[in-house]
Parts: sequence; structure tokens; C-alpha cells
Amino acid sequence: MEDHGLGAAMTMARIVFEQSSRRSGRTESLLLRARPGDVIVVTTARDRMLLKRKLEESGKADVRVSVMTPDLDPRGRGGTNREGATLFDHSWIEAWWTKRIAGIRDELVAIERDMSTEPPPAASRSDMAWRFSEYEHRR
Repeated sequence: MEDHGLGAAMTMARIVFEQSSRRSGRTESLLLRARPGDVIVVTTARDRMLLKRKLEESGKADVRVSVMTPDLDPRGRGGTNREGATLFDHSWIEAWWTKRIAGIRDELVAIERDMSTEPPPAASRSDMAWRFSEYEHRR
């Protein structure tokens, strides 16, 4: 276990950033940047529907919206957009970072396990990582 708290602190920083960025204009900025032929990638069908409606209202119905979960590298799943740019909405990017941070923490656990002959001692309640991980699971 990465008991220094860096992985947990990165997760907390991402959560704080996500919460403080609400209503900051990220979606409006994305709509302004989108051009004909572009594809915007979102995480859910609901997000797709909402974004498509906003694009139509702003006269950009020729921008496509695609649903793609951030669990795998999107380059291997959807091909290249040959008509324009591929843009990711903020919720997709936040989910991508969440998966990456968790993946790094899991990889460190696997490295520690693979390089040990005995399991590591349990985390102490005074460890920062333990405190943050408990908060993260309650979210």
C-alpha cells in the first residue's frame, strides 16, 4: 500500500478541482471551440443528449457527440476523426484522470506485492493514505 498519501492526495485534489469548477463555463467553452466535423466525446447517453441539444440551439448541429467510457484508451476503440478534431467534455476528462490515478495506486500495490515475500503491515489510522481512502469510499 502506498502509505505516504500521494495517491490519495491526488484523488482529493481532483475531487476539489471538480467541485470548484462547477458552473465555471467549461461546457460553454467547449461549445464555442467546436467546429463543423468535430466530435465531442462524453461518458453517458444522457450527457450526449444534453450536449447535442445545446449544440443544436447554438447552430452547431453538424458537430457529432459520441459516448465512450474512459475505461480504455479511446484511440483503440473509435478510430480517427477524419473530418475534424476530437474533443472531450470535462466529465470524460475527470473520469479519465480518476481511472489513471486509481490505476497508478493499483500498480504500486501490485509492485509491492510482487516484490515481497510477506504481505505488508496494515495501514495505521494515522496514515494520510488511510484517512483519504476512507473519505474517498464514502463519496
